[in-house]
Amino acid sequence: AGIAGVDPLVGTVGSVTWGQRLVDGTAVKFIDPREMPKAWPSGWLPLHRNEPYGLPLPSPAEQSTMVVELNSRLVQWAYDLTHSMKLPDSEDFQELRLRYNTSAARAPPKVMLGDTLSTDVFWTGSESAGWARNWTKYWLPAGNSRSEGRLSTSAMEDFAVAEALVGLQRSGRSFAGSNALLVLRSASNFVEPPPGQKPVAELPFGLDTACEAAYVVGEVVVKELIRRADLQVLYG
Repeated sequence: AGIAGVDPLVGTVGSVTWGQRLVDGTAVKFIDPREMPKAWPSGWLPLHRNEPYGLPLPSPAEQSTMVVELNSRLVQWAYDLTHSMKLPDSEDFQELRLRYNTSAARAPPKVMLGDTLSTDVFWTGSESAGWARNWTKYWLPAGNSRSEGRLSTSAMEDFAVAEALVGLQRSGRSFAGSNALLVLRSASNFVEPPPGQKPVAELPFGLDTACEAAYVVGEVVVKELIRRADLQVLYG
């Protein structure tokens, strides 16, 4: 569990998201936008393509190196257990929401399901948010009963944690690997500034309220997992 930036098209500050799919935003090629071809929408490129969101779309083998799909039964169980909880809020968050013009950003905080982008950069801005949305869609195209990727939260270490658990399972040190992983992220900030404002280095940042939200939601799930040994069937 930890804090995250939330996409104002999807959610709001103070909300808590159970991650369904984790997308790696770090294994990329980069060309400074001041030097990239003018027709490109971004300077971030997939490793094995020569332009942003290059065709062909990622193969299943390529997707397996950039996407971790978490255990849907376990994630849905955690969501069902917590989705009706009333979350803590603050006057600062309430005032911040009013600066945005999307219904999702202006709504009260709630527990959600969503896709998480993991990078090693604490980024912000509308241009970066546009890249993050497109990158998530690129690596999670719709098909085979799977919905198209939609950026919900942006965080840092989730994808790396999942990869580490997979490695431990392969080495025989974990019996479930990422199949037993739950990722809980509470929104401490939006990933882009309000309309008409430029990004700044110091974002409006509600750390205390976001951490409290992560705690109260995560506590319910952890206690239930400890209380009921039979729940191992969800990830064993």
